[in-house]
Amino acid sequence: MSDLGGSSSGSGQDSSTEELRGFGVGTRSVSGRIVRIGKQPPLIEGRNSGEASEGNDSAQVDSAFGDSDSIEFEGRDALRSRLSEMLEVVGIELETLGQNAPSEVADILEAQAMMAQDPTLVDRLLANVEPDPMVDAKCQLQRRNLRAAFEKVAAELRSVGGYIGERADDIGEIGARVADHLFGSADSQAIDEPNVNSILLFDQLTAAQASTLEPSSIKGVIVATGGPSGHATLILRSLDIPAVVGCPRAYEIPDGAVVLLDPLQGVVTIGANGRVPTSAHRPTVGHRSPKSVLATKAVQLLANVGSLADAQEARSQGAEGIGLVRTEFLFEGKEREPSVDEQVSTYHSLIEPFCGTRQPVIVRTLDVGSDKPLPFVNLAHEDNPALGVRGFRLVTQVPGLLERQLQALARTRALVNEVDFRVMAPMISSIGEAHSFMKMGRSAGLAPLGIMIEVPALALDFFRVAPLVDFASIGTNDLMQYLMGTDRNASMLGKLLDPWNPVALRLIKAVAREGARAKVAVSVCGEAAGDPLLAIVLVGLGITSLSMTPVALSQVRETLDAVSLTRARHLAQLAIRQLDSTAARQVVSEAIWTLAA
Repeated sequence: MSDLGGSSSGSGQDSSTEELRGFGVGTRSVSGRIVRIGKQPPLIEGRNSGEASEGNDSAQVDSAFGDSDSIEFEGRDALRSRLSEMLEVVGIELETLGQNAPSEVADILEAQAMMAQDPTLVDRLLANVEPDPMVDAKCQLQRRNLRAAFEKVAAELRSVGGYIGERADDIGEIGARVADHLFGSADSQAIDEPNVNSILLFDQLTAAQASTLEPSSIKGVIVATGGPSGHATLILRSLDIPAVVGCPRAYEIPDGAVVLLDPLQGVVTIGANGRVPTSAHRPTVGHRSPKSVLATKAVQLLANVGSLADAQEARSQGAEGIGLVRTEFLFEGKEREPSVDEQVSTYHSLIEPFCGTRQPVIVRTLDVGSDKPLPFVNLAHEDNPALGVRGFRLVTQVPGLLERQLQALARTRALVNEVDFRVMAPMISSIGEAHSFMKMGRSAGLAPLGIMIEVPALALDFFRVAPLVDFASIGTNDLMQYLMGTDRNASMLGKLLDPWNPVALRLIKAVAREGARAKVAVSVCGEAAGDPLLAIVLVGLGITSLSMTPVALSQVRETLDAVSLTRARHLAQLAIRQLDSTAARQVVSEAIWTLAA
């Protein structure tokens, strides 16, 4: 068994073939001819490929860009003016790309546009850029120095962690576009019109590039860098483009080679014969007994939403309800706290598409902290905000904020008809906090009430907590970072955050078991829920609902429709017995074709 990113000779494979591994996106296996897009290495290779970086970023930048890319400016003021102009141009480009994109893609591009047009970004760049020494009041700026300055700003954000840390990759993408405008287009930004049988190979794939891909014009995508929750990955999933990302040895695939891309297994087979073998196709209904219970009958498929557009998309995609309403969008960027009336109006509009369905709509209370600062909330600076005051912990720091939100939600509940309206709190760490939230919610007239399980201590104590709550939802993104002691923004440690880790799966199973004993429904609402193959395992572990990005619903539903509950339970047991995440993913993807229902 090879490690992630390594290679192996699969059983039954021709000796002339070779397998490379990464993170799979989607379920459809495809075969095609490689078309390489951009031949330069990534800016900081060690950080993106999973290898340890020794801090010699400037040397690595030098290796990526030659000394010839240089522009002379009439001093620092001229440099500032030109950078401001280019950042404005890039912001407009990103806004334009987002105008005709699906809502989820548009949100990513619009956020990047706002960052590019933030006037403070120029000052931060000038503080980090190192132009050649001033000569006669003039200065030389080289491409590599500009990119290094963007990387330093990104590193500052990354060190903060949490929501702000997640913006680091956005800064890198903005930097690439600014550099291309100043010094001329680089290979990394150019995407020629490919052949319909092409599988595009990128060293790095930006969100902006991913948003321009046309699913009907290509077979799939391979990316040497990236991870399962990166922006480009999310966009590929939303466009239903099969892909394998975070595949470091993809650099070795020659241009024009024929490969088989199997996202379910996260495998790229070099030297494939140009056909997709039968074993690489998705499971079909014929693989199960006619009398077996479908996995989809044991689980509700819900959607995560953060806007009215998301709610409408969820409804159109056939979601059986909303498993997570992110309420932060109503508070972020506001100079004052939204009034109770404003909150009621917004919540009502967002929930309205599901009125009359009697389906669940689960609203998460405000999940912000010093890493997601609100202008009207004065929180002290924290060196590690991911472990600081956030979520329910705000109760003690900002009196009245949660109470007013609960009041607004109670009024909203009275306005909506035939909806299973529920409210849950994030970042609950102890049985005492769970009890406090339940008491606050009931005092506001709300029920059912639940909690998010993101802190391992709460998961381990769930046998005591479960009888106190009406339901629970596992947030796998945060649970993984706390369980593995790994910053979720640390690209080089992406493998540690893989929810296929058998340790994480065993913990999820234990929570689901205690929920079943207390007759408390337990859902999963992190990125893991949108992985079709992992969804099978989660159902087999006893999870009762899966909440995901709306565009993932059809793929997850189709996969679960082809698997019996008995098979899902068998596959889940196989997964939790494996050594690591790579082995767990592979054993399930291989066994799904052979196990009898």
